[in-house]
Amino acid sequence: MQTPSEYSHNPEFRGPFTMLDLELFNHWLSATGQETFTEALKESDLFKTTFVELGFRNPFLMHEILSLSALHLAHITPQRAVEFTFASTTHHDLGLSLFQPMITQLSRENCDACFAFCSLLTVHTWATQNRTPDSDLLLLPQRSSEVLDTQHLQWMKLHKGNRAVLHVIWPWIESGALAPLFRPWAGFQENAPVSLPPREQAALDLVAESWRSEDNIPGQVKMTLEMTLHMLKSVCSLALMHNDISDHAATLAWMTLVPEEFILLVEDRVPQALLILASYCVMLKRLDSVWWCRGIADNLLRTLFKFLGGEMGKWERYLRWPMEEVIGTQGGNVDMDIGERREPRWDTSTLCPACIFAGTAICTHL
Repeated sequence: MQTPSEYSHNPEFRGPFTMLDLELFNHWLSATGQETFTEALKESDLFKTTFVELGFRNPFLMHEILSLSALHLAHITPQRAVEFTFASTTHHDLGLSLFQPMITQLSRENCDACFAFCSLLTVHTWATQNRTPDSDLLLLPQRSSEVLDTQHLQWMKLHKGNRAVLHVIWPWIESGALAPLFRPWAGFQENAPVSLPPREQAALDLVAESWRSEDNIPGQVKMTLEMTLHMLKSVCSLALMHNDISDHAATLAWMTLVPEEFILLVEDRVPQALLILASYCVMLKRLDSVWWCRGIADNLLRTLFKFLGGEMGKWERYLRWPMEEVIGTQGGNVDMDIGERREPRWDTSTLCPACIFAGTAICTHL
């Protein structure tokens, strides 16, 4: 641990810290941490102790703590939204610039702080998504060329980036300061049999029919869809079982567990992949009470509903369950411009964690 004199000689810690920064830090301790994380994390009090202690030793994490606190204040204090949004962006940019070199140098010493930063970065990405009715929201990439604008779908890629980081640091982190985060998942098995209530089971089984009856879909794509749907059933079962894994944690875990290939199918707007994502919106709706998730399920589902043809479309029967659960109707006023449809491509590609967090389209490290 660094001493006060070491802090003062570390250029990354040099001030001056402003009164606004102190306000942000106080708000983190009194509100943001508690209102951001799942029930399991609230009980362990990690956000008030471990995250803060790691932040004191790792400036990139402290900047993201202050950034997220400012973003929360911007949500709940409209009269100061401009001020807090600017502060959030400033701290976020500083934190990200300090973090990017660290992600390629993961070690026992920095693994806890890096994973904590990844977790907060994911929340930040969700919280800053455009929720206006005429937006493309989280889903559809704009392609002026073959190069993908990776600002879209970043939310899913960040969750996958978290898993990539976790895979590298697991031997260190499972017994480290953040171990309480992972203990509830000790017995989880991705391929274990799933038990769901009849309504949920029937609705998700129906989604599978959308590709099982299609002869023109490659076998590898069908396998990806089957794996992804099984994982959705698994986390849905976890959320409904009321075990040690909170429903919020189970809901967010799905995007970490889905295959990389599924994200490509969503990017390519493959209808069967979008149907799975539409079903996932039922789980996302459970997070509406969380400030950084509020409204996401509705807007994402409305986007998907219109893109897939709405009430008159081929896929309408597969969308009835999520529309009823999330919107409260089988249809809805969906007025969003979703761009042009494209023929799907069936290739696969990956990005290393550093490039995922940097938001680059082409990996520079692999």
